[in-house]
Amino acid sequence: MSFFGMFIQFVIILLFTVIWGFQWSELPAEQFQLAVFCVLLGILVFAWRMSNSKPLSARILEQNRQWLCWGLNSVSAFIIGLIMVFSQAFFINLIPDNYYDRAVLVSGKLVEPVKHQKSGSRHKLQFTVKTDAIKAISDKPVNQNARLNYQFIQPKLQLNWYLSDKQLSVLQSLPKLGESWQFVAKLKQNHGAMNLGALDYEAWLLQQGISAKGYISGVQYNKNGLALASAKKLGSQSIFAADSWRYRISELISKSAENPSLAAIYQALLVGNKSLISDEQWQVFRQTGTTHLMAISGLHMGIMAMLGYLLFRGLWWVYLYRFESLNRPVLAASGALLLASLYLLVSGASIPTQRAWLMVMALLIFVFFRRHFNPWRALALAALMIVIWHPMSLLTVGFWLSFVAVAIIFISLQVFKQAGYFKKLIAVQWFLTWGLAPLVVFYFGQLPLLSWLANLLVVPVVSLLGLPLLLGTTLMSAVNEFMSSYLWQISDFIWQGIWLYLQQLQQWSLTHHLVLQYPQVSIGWLLMAMALFFGLLIMAETQAQTDVVVLDSGREDISATTEEQNTFVNAAQSRLKILARPLQRNSLLLLPVVMLLILIWPLVSQNQTIKAGMEAPFAKPMDAFSGEAEAAHFEMTIIDVGQGLSVVVATQRHLVVYDSGARWGTTDAANIAILPYLKFKQWPQIDKLIISHSDNDHAGGIPSLVNAIPVKQLVSGQVEKMPVSIMNNGHTPVWQACVAGQSWLLDGVRFEFISPTRAMLKTSLSDNDSSCVLKVSNSQSSALLMGDASVKVERRIMQHFDTDVEKLNADLLVAGHHGSKYSTSADWLDAVKPEHIVFSSGYKNRYQFPAKETLKRIQDYSEKRRQTQTDQYDIAHNQTGSNSSAKLGDKEPPHERQVKWWNTACSGALSFVFDEQIKLGYQARKKLMKWYHHRCNATQQGIFYQ
Repeated sequence: MSFFGMFIQFVIILLFTVIWGFQWSELPAEQFQLAVFCVLLGILVFAWRMSNSKPLSARILEQNRQWLCWGLNSVSAFIIGLIMVFSQAFFINLIPDNYYDRAVLVSGKLVEPVKHQKSGSRHKLQFTVKTDAIKAISDKPVNQNARLNYQFIQPKLQLNWYLSDKQLSVLQSLPKLGESWQFVAKLKQNHGAMNLGALDYEAWLLQQGISAKGYISGVQYNKNGLALASAKKLGSQSIFAADSWRYRISELISKSAENPSLAAIYQALLVGNKSLISDEQWQVFRQTGTTHLMAISGLHMGIMAMLGYLLFRGLWWVYLYRFESLNRPVLAASGALLLASLYLLVSGASIPTQRAWLMVMALLIFVFFRRHFNPWRALALAALMIVIWHPMSLLTVGFWLSFVAVAIIFISLQVFKQAGYFKKLIAVQWFLTWGLAPLVVFYFGQLPLLSWLANLLVVPVVSLLGLPLLLGTTLMSAVNEFMSSYLWQISDFIWQGIWLYLQQLQQWSLTHHLVLQYPQVSIGWLLMAMALFFGLLIMAETQAQTDVVVLDSGREDISATTEEQNTFVNAAQSRLKILARPLQRNSLLLLPVVMLLILIWPLVSQNQTIKAGMEAPFAKPMDAFSGEAEAAHFEMTIIDVGQGLSVVVATQRHLVVYDSGARWGTTDAANIAILPYLKFKQWPQIDKLIISHSDNDHAGGIPSLVNAIPVKQLVSGQVEKMPVSIMNNGHTPVWQACVAGQSWLLDGVRFEFISPTRAMLKTSLSDNDSSCVLKVSNSQSSALLMGDASVKVERRIMQHFDTDVEKLNADLLVAGHHGSKYSTSADWLDAVKPEHIVFSSGYKNRYQFPAKETLKRIQDYSEKRRQTQTDQYDIAHNQTGSNSSAKLGDKEPPHERQVKWWNTACSGALSFVFDEQIKLGYQARKKLMKWYHHRCNATQQGIFYQ
């Protein structure tokens, strides 16, 4: 095996080792990590000794050189990959635990543009700070030296500053990009919601380099009424700093661009500020498959590198050719390096931008060292550079999309090597569409069918005109305002044309349903799709090279057969020739057919599910049914939506969703948790959506939920406060009120409202007390969902069911009002008699839910229940005799039995299976736990978890 073949092998093994290491739930002990490092040193020493071996060792080495080199290479890559994973633990824990959840003084420099959001009279400023010091300012120091200084590795903090109109008006200045500030803040660990199928928010923060989040609380006032800001400016922007130029360019664009919507696109492309792009614009990009244009990636960095290459090459032709010592390719590559590096700094040097820059550098290295360019070695070198610089990149979508796209481009150009420019352009885009489709489906769950048509025109226009002209116009604005005004008009004209084209494609997509929505697909489906695609594409390349050999048979130096050909590609081609020679000639025709069948496959299975659901009989009207529950199976999942509530109840063929979580700014719980979970479970519709009441933490996700998935019926405890300006399947939804006594059956599972009663509806009820209280049961077990019902409602329900109190019994209780001390009274616990209790609350929420008083009541109830069951057991045991325990059936001594409770803040989403008895299906945080995730610690036991 050649050196380059071993290098590619080394990179592949290294990549898969790092990916594997990031899937562990726990890191090995430090002793094991040290042992791994020692093994690596041993391998290096062995390799050095063998290279200086004596004649006997030399003969042994010569006889087994290939296997020995392969083994050493593989083991070295594996061990280095493990060491890279182990090293990441150091960067995650840059801030000690005892600096969280307390007032600290944070000083640092703003490294991202400030995002300003306004809601009514409230303002939210969000910015990212690269920290140089954190100091505890409370009376009790956290240690002997209550100050953390960061000189080399500086953690990035994402801070939110909440201000009222009055507080904002008294501030002399607001933070700006590139300025140094000091803040009085309260930091929080990166603790995100955990749900099956949803975005791993903690991993995403880690990928972005965010060590912690925090908030700054308004402005303080002293006794004299003077405003004391919770922040202080320490230093202005430095004229030599990249962030300062980035801010100036951003301000220049804001002042010069006449169209605000286009200005937002300009900001994203030049300075990497995507926060100004509206939701409507993102929707257009998503539905046309062009979101990659707004994320600075290899395309943008490649454009800048090409501009620098052409600029310096032009300088060589104009004047620099006089200097004989200058090498033209190296000079041009230096221009590419210079402009790409400047673009990296000005655009904010985010992790994706750094990755794109490293990919460009990997290509330029071949020019600087004057080596024959080979695409597969360049890709391997780029991957190695990226994984060394930022190993977490392997967990990002952008990494795989970028490398797969570049690989497809390289192979496509070989297939159509003899074709003209436009034919190559169309072919490359054609192959990119088919090759990236499985990845798009796997990561995003949808496939815009018009993405090929959109990218076919937009990508070359942006590459050849849009981005170069935008860069030149911005530079001209700093030099000559008169000339730049004309350039801005031209730039606006081009980008407005691009935008109108994308909007038209979006309209076609919506009108003709050309954006396919997919269920959650498996990693096996993705690997099979990619293997078939690249197998057929390599067949096509082999056939193309064969055709070139036939046409140029008289030539001795044929590039397709040189020693520089990639070893792995040659090996793959030789096997394919033997196994699939009949397919090789028709591989280009087979490729779209095979890929089409693969992409249709998940949709067929989803349509079968939809058909089964449509043909299933639905419940009768709620007031018209009176029946008994059967021994039917159902699953209840309490979704982790932070400080809010959402419960999904799935029977055999029907789905009921209770509450939709909260809305925060421009996003909500439906988009980040509920819809991804429903897609993961492949539920095509909601049979009944129940919104307990109108509070934001229960009803905030309604618009997103109703707009994204068909809903048959909508029910609420506050119909008059439910949104009506939403569309579901093209129709305005009609809300029904919940009233105690309403019930219905779905697949043998009984649903029944027990509050509000008709008597309660005649009185004035608060929002919380208007909650729909729902009981779900089969013949063996049951669950009770309380919404935000208070102790007052609990008493009135018990009065209403005074003659039939057993109707309130439930095995599982989703506690009212997230565990507030004003809910879940002792009398209510005695009436319901739950064995399992769930709190749906946010981690370290400001309300301190679940309340200590509530937990104390549960503890007392658990002890009383255990004692009662113990007494009953002892009586039964004495009656049957000590040797007749078999007559007691399955009853066991309840001495260890206690009421179990969970908190979604620490457990993530909770799934319970109701069959003959209730069973805990999973806790999402345990099921999805990786070593880099945050977890509740032992000191929080009894407060945040049992």
